[in-house]
Amino acid sequence: MADEHSNDPDLDLLPAAARGDLDAFEALVRRYQHRVVSLARTLTGSPDEAEDLAQEVFVRVYKSLGAFRGDSLFRTWLYTVTVNVSRSHHARKRRQQDVWADSGADDDMPFDPPDAEDFEG
Repeated sequence: MADEHSNDPDLDLLPAAARGDLDAFEALVRRYQHRVVSLARTLTGSPDEAEDLAQEVFVRVYKSLGAFRGDSLFRTWLYTVTVNVSRSHHARKRRQQDVWADSGADDDMPFDPPDAEDFEG
């Protein structure tokens, strides 16, 4: 039985990209950039965040290409990375919102600066 992933359309580019061939990696980015941005937009609901997350996805993929074992199609792995980056982004955003909510930064209390007399000895 033939390997089920032998028909992966990215097999021609993956070995070179994993060795650091930027042209091969750029070809993968061009091939999948629109789909990664679309998936990130669906997951975040924000076109601006989707663009930023897509950049982060491709940076992570570039750094991890040597670890890609080929247990799945490259695009399946790429989409999994996209989902994970989006989840991390949501969790980070939620933590930041929690910190701001707990800080009292949004309280409507006016700021009363101390009088100069309070600092005189």
